Amino acid sequence: MSIEHPSFGKLEDDRIIIFDTTLRDGEQSPGFSMNLNEKIRMAEALTELGVDVLEAGFAIASPGDFESVKAISETIGQRDDTPVIASLARAGSMDVLRAADALRAAKRRRIHIVIATSALHMKYKLRLEPDEVIAASQQRHRLPVPLLRGGDPRRRHHDQPARHRRLCAARGHGAHVRRDRQSRAGHRKGGAVHPQP
Repeated sequence: MSIEHPSFGKLEDDRIIIFDTTLRDGEQSPGFSMNLNEKIRMAEALTELGVDVLEAGFAIASPGDFESVKAISETIGQRDDTPVIASLARAGSMDVLRAADALRAAKRRRIHIVIATSALHMKYKLRLEPDEVIAASQQRHRLPVPLLRGGDPRRRHHDQPARHRRLCAARGHGAHVRRDRQSRAGHRKGGAVHPQP
């Protein structure tokens, strides 16, 4: 059976689409920060590998991120074999407009919109109630199930049922939870932690 994909046209329903975040999330790894020329070289290598979507950066995060997304859009994004060039943006008009501006030259482009839904992020970063976060999001179905079903958003990951923890571990979320705990510990100790979107 085949499906009609908005970015890739007709695809078999078992086709895996590779969304690569090396240039955005991966670039935050300690010791792996890249300059503009290195990012373009990496984007070329990822294109040769055949990734379907290349997240070039987080355009509003810094002038350097904006320039790298723009440069990749103007170079790799002009090729006939270009992957979809993406920029991360938080769910806010300034982020989305900045991403759109950086991606303007790409033949195939995407804005990857995110909104924080953890209890800590909603309370202290967004300063919004769960219902307000849902209203701000255009993709309700992507929010955590307990949030949509009226579950208590204050419940921490380790307070949730064992079945949920096993599901997270099976999906590889354990490392993310550990990183999140380390990040919070770094903030409490005054350590330098890379800002998250």
